Amino acid sequence: MPDDFPTEALIAEQQAKARDAGANVDIRRFAAYFRDQCLAKDHRYADWTAAWRNWCRGKIADAPKTPMAALAARPALPEDERWRRWLREFRQNGHWPSDDAGPRPGHPACRVPPALLAEFGFAPPPANDPTDLFDRGAAA
Repeated sequence: MPDDFPTEALIAEQQAKARDAGANVDIRRFAAYFRDQCLAKDHRYADWTAAWRNWCRGKIADAPKTPMAALAARPALPEDERWRRWLREFRQNGHWPSDDAGPRPGHPACRVPPALLAEFGFAPPPANDPTDLFDRGAAA
């Protein structure tokens, strides 16, 4: 094995590949492991650079993903499933994600599909109230 192997350029190249793949791995630390392992086991490779790339490829594939990469890899929920998840949470603990879902069930501007509201036992938002509050006795 060459004395200065893997070089800074090879480490930087593989760290960039790890970052692009969303892998949470420290390639510089892995380089020390690679070097120690190869020396301890008396590995002999015809092409050390190819061996380094192979080891890194496996390490990057097995590494846990960064939070952003893991989130991006999750499949998007169908629209009805998002509403169902929000409705279950609202029924269980009263939390409603108004930033994403708009006004909560029961509010006149609620955007939840009426069929899903009925599925969870919520009344659909009231339509325009035919009661005229200016009629005598209507607002008693």
